[in-house]
Amino acid sequence: MMRALGLSRHRRARVWLGELPNAEYLPTDFIRRVVSVGSASPPAGRVAAIELMVPHGPNASYGLLGAELLESGRTDGELSVAVSGTGLPMLESLAAMPDDVRIGLPNEYANAVVSGVERVVNAGWRFEGELTFRWAAHAAVGSSSAFFAELAALVAGLLAKRSPPSEDELYAMFS
Repeated sequence: MMRALGLSRHRRARVWLGELPNAEYLPTDFIRRVVSVGSASPPAGRVAAIELMVPHGPNASYGLLGAELLESGRTDGELSVAVSGTGLPMLESLAAMPDDVRIGLPNEYANAVVSGVERVVNAGWRFEGELTFRWAAHAAVGSSSAFFAELAALVAGLLAKRSPPSEDELYAMFS
């Protein structure tokens, strides 16, 4: 299910749980890291994505990031980030106009995604299998490594929940 959220300070978000946005892309490469070891609790959901737009005066930060947690027979948690070149235009994005939004995740943001997930793992989340990020969209002006690290932490935080989040919990994630 997709939920659209109107947040404070003119921020907007869309959250997908149990389904993913139409932003899958063909990767040109993968960044892989083992980031989680130890016992893991089964997650409430196996797929999640977040699209977020945060205005800063005349500009806005923008990004969309989604992941799937797959069973792989591994007892540790491997992170896989699919990277791509500039992709097709993302239609109907939350980005501030006239920013050019493209489907895909440029290589320059891949390590930021790893850092964001590691932040959630370092806070105590453990998962088994492969956590694959392969749904993304970025803006020519409004995207940055720091913003994608934050998106990755938010998506990992959704997947770390043991039960589906309530509406109040979703809003609290963005406060």
